[in-house]
Amino acid sequence: MLVRPIQLADYLSVEALLETALCGECFEETREALIRQLSMDSELVQVAEKDGRIVGLLIGTIEGKQGFVYRICVHEDYRRQGVGGALIRAVGARFRSRNVREVVAVVDGHRRHIAPFFESVGLAPVELAESSRQLAIAAG
Repeated sequence: MLVRPIQLADYLSVEALLETALCGECFEETREALIRQLSMDSELVQVAEKDGRIVGLLIGTIEGKQGFVYRICVHEDYRRQGVGGALIRAVGARFRSRNVREVVAVVDGHRRHIAPFFESVGLAPVELAESSRQLAIAAG
């Protein structure tokens, strides 16, 4: 498996992955955030590729001195095979190279069920809807 920053040629495959793995509203929100993040800093959008197929995506972003894992998505056929952890490690290296030391994982109504995964990889899950904070990539 190869984890790397997204490339323009990946976009249709990434969109197909998101559409298959996410509910309609979550898909739309994620697609919009992906487009915003790509225009701001595409290096924080990581994909996992296996046998030439995009099987995972992570959208990271930095605001101030804090890093956020906004969304992680792994194709259902590749879950529990280390794809999510590899994506977290890859974006973590990007965060560290930019001197970001605090990283949290965003959870929302669509993705609360993956909070235990984030905790298992050492990230604190944060629900932004319950705070006064809204990420620039999620602002509509």
